[in-house]
Amino acid sequence: MRSPSRLPADLVSRVSFTTGDAAQHGVGHRRLAASDIVAPFHGVRSAQDAPPLASAYQVRLAEGQCFSHTTAALLLGCPLPRRLERDPRVHVSSVGKWRGPRTRGVVGHELSSRCTKVIEVDGLPVTDAPTTWRHLAGMLSVDELIAVGDYLVSPRGSYGDLPALTEDEALQRSIERTPRLRGAARARDALVDVRAGARSPKETEARLMLCRAGLPEPVLNHPVVDEKGELIAEIDLAYPDDLLGVEYEGDSHRERERFRRDIRRIERLQDAGWHMIRLTSDDVDATLTTTASRDTVERIERRLRMSRT
Repeated sequence: MRSPSRLPADLVSRVSFTTGDAAQHGVGHRRLAASDIVAPFHGVRSAQDAPPLASAYQVRLAEGQCFSHTTAALLLGCPLPRRLERDPRVHVSSVGKWRGPRTRGVVGHELSSRCTKVIEVDGLPVTDAPTTWRHLAGMLSVDELIAVGDYLVSPRGSYGDLPALTEDEALQRSIERTPRLRGAARARDALVDVRAGARSPKETEARLMLCRAGLPEPVLNHPVVDEKGELIAEIDLAYPDDLLGVEYEGDSHRERERFRRDIRRIERLQDAGWHMIRLTSDDVDATLTTTASRDTVERIERRLRMSRT
């Protein structure tokens, strides 16, 4: 079987190109139907096996269009539930008078220019953090929305050394601007429990679990220093007056080097007088409907009681 002819370098170098672009380069429909070309959207082709869908669709974006809803959330790095992370569709919104796109693999929306702010993320037009969070209120549960809110208002980076994407007040204004948009009541309920400082959805879930059980609200990512003033660790959930720390251990903590670092870190915290309680996914449930979550709350409550008597 004859190998397909080589594509022009200009097309190969792109994430995607339109069939119109291909025609201008002298590439016909038969060549575009070859097995080394993928068609992520109608009228769009790519020489990559699995091009990022938002980037691939960019060549079809019209004036006044941007990525929104879950697509914007993923581009902003928001933690979404797996059912939405795996949704292959791209959400594209037209802002102002334009009609939302209607094509295979795309969910189109129309947004008011008065209630929408568009920013650039990795070269792509995306609804900003408050606008995106408000749209998600129609798609997520209250607890899922709190986790996204925590992410958006918290400093980013491994050590919290990057600024937050937004602030609580901006999320509040996004609700006030769109009181009739789907999920308004859910957004209001979620915002009450949004806190800056959480670095993972499970940390958020653990905090909600403790607070809903009637325990005091813990300090998030509390820094502990040694006698020389050097940082020992930042504790996920802390009760500083009681020298009690609660750490969530995700699967990434099983990695060899991290596992060893965690052991040294916990030992140094214990040397500094802290009692540490370590949790896994089995121990955390914000709804308090599992035996493990109730047992976890009892352990922490008992330790707090001991430190205060």
